[in-house]
Amino acid sequence: MPPRLSALIRLGLSLALAAALAACGPNVPKADAYEQTADGMMAASAFVPAMSMMERSIKYDPNEPRRWVKLGRAQRAAEQPALAAMSYQRALDLDPANIEALENMAVLLVRAGRYDEAKGYVDPLMSLQPDDIAGLLSLGAIAMFRQQYAEADKYADKLIQAAPSSIGGYTLKARVYAAQGKMKEAAAVLAQQVALNPTDPDLALQLMDFYKASKSVTGIRNTAKVLAALMPNDPRYQMEMVRAYHAEGKEDQANDILGKILVRYRGNADVMKAVARYWRGSMPRDQALAKIVDLTSKLGGHAKSELANMLIDEGLAATAVKLLEKDAAANVDPGNTDLHATYARGLLAIGKTGDAGYQAFRVLDFDYTNPVALVVRARITFATKDYPKALNDAQNALSNDRTSEEALLLIPQIYMAMGNKVLAERGWGDAQAALPHSGRVNRAWTAWLVSQGRQDDALDVMSTFARGNPNDFETWRAYRDLCVAAKDKCARTAAQQLAMIR
Repeated sequence: MPPRLSALIRLGLSLALAAALAACGPNVPKADAYEQTADGMMAASAFVPAMSMMERSIKYDPNEPRRWVKLGRAQRAAEQPALAAMSYQRALDLDPANIEALENMAVLLVRAGRYDEAKGYVDPLMSLQPDDIAGLLSLGAIAMFRQQYAEADKYADKLIQAAPSSIGGYTLKARVYAAQGKMKEAAAVLAQQVALNPTDPDLALQLMDFYKASKSVTGIRNTAKVLAALMPNDPRYQMEMVRAYHAEGKEDQANDILGKILVRYRGNADVMKAVARYWRGSMPRDQALAKIVDLTSKLGGHAKSELANMLIDEGLAATAVKLLEKDAAANVDPGNTDLHATYARGLLAIGKTGDAGYQAFRVLDFDYTNPVALVVRARITFATKDYPKALNDAQNALSNDRTSEEALLLIPQIYMAMGNKVLAERGWGDAQAALPHSGRVNRAWTAWLVSQGRQDDALDVMSTFARGNPNDFETWRAYRDLCVAAKDKCARTAAQQLAMIR
């Protein structure tokens, strides 16, 4: 028997004997009665009252480790890990060989990211019980933290062997693969467990992350169906299911779900944008834009503003302005500042600079931090070559909205006009870092590269982005034009893709 284990057992027996002698006191029956009441409350998931009962029990008999363990259980169940750790530690002070207390201390410390401290509890636990599931999981987590992936994989195999029906070992093995960049292998391991545990949303969410990292469209779609069924109130997965059915050619099912989304989430700007993007990517451009225009006309508030912005980006600024005219006639207030700002942006896009400036002034007079109105004013002053004022407004817009596409595009343009190529290039880098999936940013960046005589760099950048966004019509058109200008054979490929998107 290992010396450490032997010492633990001897100490545990000594404390147990002391507790047994103390148990002869008159308070023990009262403690037992409160403990029994707490047991019933725990069974009924009444964790907070159970905590109270166990605290009363311990008040009458503080030297029984079992009672501290039960208090720790109730505190963990009530999501009070710090208190639970104190209770489990008290149990270990009374009984250093208490398996449940050692298990819980190891798990709590691992979850808190205190891996070195956790190891101090895992080691005696594994000495007492070499195949302990909580101990193996903790050892696996510690090995992952230390980037000892081969060691973590060994613990995963032990877990699978010790508890083949538990997901812990499989999840650990998937994490080992993922940490090594083997996303397909990670997804394959976890997919089997999702199939065996179809009602576990956390497991499906982990699988979705692996499929996204491995860019498995089929995996994403299949997992989206699982998540949509498990979380019917989450529109993200409902939209994923729409895309999945569309990809399978099941348009009736896709449209049925989409119809319900449009009714239920009409006031949610993010969901309405997702629907608009789905149309834009799943049908001919003219047809998609007609549906977006129709939807915009039926919306109000922020949702209407967001879709109107999409129409402006698509070159339908005049249509957006018409849709917003009635909204812009009202006084500016907290509920419509974004509508007024979008209206100003639309006016500027169709060349009505004076009207755009007036509308921007109305918004900024009410809210001087509005990023859209700041960009409108920045563009107007930029056109008059008042570069310092334009730059100040653009930078203020970006400070209030770090993902403002308009501000990110404008700042490097201002620097170029000021003759500062170094800061201009840095500005384009900032724009790409902030919006790596933006077609507008990519097209503007490659246009700038061409203007600097870096045509080969522009072709490389555009080729990579276009292939990663096969349904982005404007990007493929820009790519085709770039290929034609460079007299490159990629022009044919780009033309073929454009024909398919159109």
